[in-house]
Amino acid sequence: MRLTTLLLIVSLFQIQANTYSQNTKISLDLENVTVLDVLENIESKTDFNFFYNSLDFDLNRRVTTQVKNKSINFILDQLFNKADVLHDVTDRQIVLYPNLNPISAIKTTISTNEKLVEIKGIVTDSQGTPLPGVSIVIVGTKKGVETDFDGNFSIDAVPGDVLEFSFIGMKKARVTIG
Repeated sequence: MRLTTLLLIVSLFQIQANTYSQNTKISLDLENVTVLDVLENIESKTDFNFFYNSLDFDLNRRVTTQVKNKSINFILDQLFNKADVLHDVTDRQIVLYPNLNPISAIKTTISTNEKLVEIKGIVTDSQGTPLPGVSIVIVGTKKGVETDFDGNFSIDAVPGDVLEFSFIGMKKARVTIG
């Protein structure tokens, strides 16, 4: 009987903890402030904590936020364009991360009228031996591939892009797509 009572009490606390993010309503009236200021304001008014990599998106972007008694999900949807930044709310912790959806990347490429070219090749050492596991990255982006077991690779790039080849123990090499 005591064990059942204890488990019942623990489960009630767990249910209460999981609904914090759904039940918490926030009011904000901020004009021409940075995204970072908005996040800090939310943290100061609530028990929420944000986790993010500041290199993934622009925290210095100026915004105006005027909401009254709205959920954290509503506020974050308004603050970040869903195409740019996604969020996961778990209890009192909010993780912000970039949307790496390949469909949005394709739309961006098509809208800028850049013509992608498939670049194929084989990476070898000075004796002509294929090198598996060579990293090939388009400089200035997060787009990259690795060579397969036979040193083969294939990557889509735009003429003018620079490919950087790197392998442990060897000097990096750069090649401009022409």
